[in-house]
Amino acid sequence: SVHDLTELERRGIPAVVTTACGIADQLTSGQDAMVVQADSTEALQQALQTLTDPDTRARIGEAGKKTAQEKFSVEMMVERYEALLRSISHAT
Repeated sequence: SVHDLTELERRGIPAVVTTACGIADQLTSGQDAMVVQADSTEALQQALQTLTDPDTRARIGEAGKKTAQEKFSVEMMVERYEALLRSISHAT
């Protein structure tokens, strides 16, 4: 779930997500997560193999943490909802 993913990222744990996950389009594979095709066991295997390298794992984990703070924090969600509500109220 999105909640589980953002919790992992907040802790600096690199995430592996599939393209079937709605949040995948908010991530950059190899930078802040590992995004793989939903039906590709080979892609999943390669992503997991990539994360066996401690430096890569740390780099992606830290980038994911930053992404979670910038895109998925409660504060950012509140700001987005407020902006949406303002745009709706100005449209009516």
